[in-house]
Amino acid sequence: MPNLSVEVEPNFAAIKYEYYKYKIDGVQSNSSSDEIKKLEEEFNNLKDKNRSQIEYLKGKGFSNVEIDRVLNCFSFNKFSNLNIRHLRNLRNVDYYRLFYFFYRYDFLQKSEGINFEKGEDFNSLALTEDKVDTKQYLKYHKRALNKINPQASDKHHPFDSISVVSKFIEKIEIDLFIKKEKLNITESLKESL
Repeated sequence: MPNLSVEVEPNFAAIKYEYYKYKIDGVQSNSSSDEIKKLEEEFNNLKDKNRSQIEYLKGKGFSNVEIDRVLNCFSFNKFSNLNIRHLRNLRNVDYYRLFYFFYRYDFLQKSEGINFEKGEDFNSLALTEDKVDTKQYLKYHKRALNKINPQASDKHHPFDSISVVSKFIEKIEIDLFIKKEKLNITESLKESL
C-alpha cells in the first residue's frame, strides 16, 4: 500500500485564498490560460458586434469598465472568469430587472424597433446564445409597461416589492460598483426607494 502524504495546512490555505479571491474579485484562477484567451477573444468579438449598444450606454454615462460589467450581465455572466465583476444567483425576474435598469429594452426599441409585444421579441435580449423564459418575461413586461401600481401585490409585476427591488439595486451598487443614479429607474420607483 503506497504511503500518501497529504499536507493539509498548505492546501487548505490555497483553498481559502482561491475562495477569497473569488469572493472579492469574482475570479476563478484555476482556468487554463488557453480557456481565458479564448474567452477574451469571444468577449472582444461580442463587444465589436455590439458597438451601438456600447455607444448607447456611454451616452447614458457608463464608463468602459461599467459597460463590460453590463455586457457580462447581458450575457448571463458568461465572461465572469475574465475579472469582470458580476452578480451571482440571479432568478428570471432579476435578469428582467437588469435588462430594464441597464436600458436594454430602450436600446432595442430605438435601434431595432422591437416593441416587446410578443414572447419571441424577448429572444433579442441576451447577447449570447442563452435563452430567456419568453413567456415569463412577457408577463413581467406587460405589467411594467402598463404602469400597474407595484404595491397592488401582483406576483408577476417585476417591481412588486419595493424592499426587494431596493435590495437588488443595492446589490448592483455593491457588487458591480455602478451607482443607482445611472440606472433606468422609473419616477414612481425613485420616489419609493
